[in-house]
Amino acid sequence: MKRLFARDAVDSEPVNTVAWVFWFVALALPPLTTRNPLYLALAFLIASVVYLSLPKAGVAARAWRLFLGVGLTLTVFSVAFNVLTVHVGDRVFGRIPSGIPIIGGNLTWNAVAYGLVSAMAIATLLVGAAAFNTAVRHGDLVRLMPGSLARLGIAGSIALTMVPQTVAAGRDIIEAQRARGHRLRSVRDASSLLVPLLAVGLERAVTLSEALEVRGFGAPATGVVGRGMRRRLLLLCAGLALLAALLALGMGRFAPGVAALGLALLCGVQAAPAAARRTRLRPVRWNEPSLFVLGGAGWALLGFTAVTVFTGAELAWDTFPRIGAPPFEPVIGLALLGLLCPALASGGQQ
Repeated sequence: MKRLFARDAVDSEPVNTVAWVFWFVALALPPLTTRNPLYLALAFLIASVVYLSLPKAGVAARAWRLFLGVGLTLTVFSVAFNVLTVHVGDRVFGRIPSGIPIIGGNLTWNAVAYGLVSAMAIATLLVGAAAFNTAVRHGDLVRLMPGSLARLGIAGSIALTMVPQTVAAGRDIIEAQRARGHRLRSVRDASSLLVPLLAVGLERAVTLSEALEVRGFGAPATGVVGRGMRRRLLLLCAGLALLAALLALGMGRFAPGVAALGLALLCGVQAAPAAARRTRLRPVRWNEPSLFVLGGAGWALLGFTAVTVFTGAELAWDTFPRIGAPPFEPVIGLALLGLLCPALASGGQQ
């Protein structure tokens, strides 16, 4: 157990991808199921601590740091938008003339509180996604997916790598323009950045499409009989279950929402195309840091779910029409503290 917190275990024993997936799922559960500011604040602090504990020396990690900064900036603007467009509540601190369309009306602290809570939920997901993408290699994620979802995993991995690649290309273009003595002084000068960036993006897209075509990506599997009607029915059931899950979670019914999400996932996996033959050269290895992180994520996931389902703990909290004190269940708080395991295990720093 001493190696778990040892500095020299960083490179030899990284946390495997499965443990990180469970960690992110457990972290995403509070912002997706509740607007209680106490739980959201705790989840946001945990995600921030884990993100700051990870090394960010690579290009991809620096790109996700920029993406995180932009996302957090947009969440601040969402608070102002909520205040200017929602004029309901009992605590008024100002008023805009009602003759002004959309934004005219009372400015309430109720809208401010709701906007802050919503922004905190978005920020928690952003910080958790940044930490997850910083610590995990997307190729390992694709290897973990079943054969029937391999194509979907490759497409998702390509979409995720677009962010760091675009940021890196933009940084290279800016440095090249500065070496030539060019400076961005106005909006008109932005064309010298956007045009080369668009050209580089198109060139990479063509190269990637050619590479995928050579490897037979998207080609139908041979010898597989289509399951047209069964697949359509499964996709329909998956869509209906997902809609039911969203409605249940939106109404604060946690257990039916999670059950509907599980049903939607099961139907979606069953409706996936036939599995292609794949070769896995590197098996998933479970070391002490991986087990430590997985145990913390399992503790948080099971604790949060069990307390909510069996004790009837209140997750919903609304600022309209009145602002009240949000409830807090200490057991849920203790369960969420298990998500700090990646920050404690130095083996999680990849």
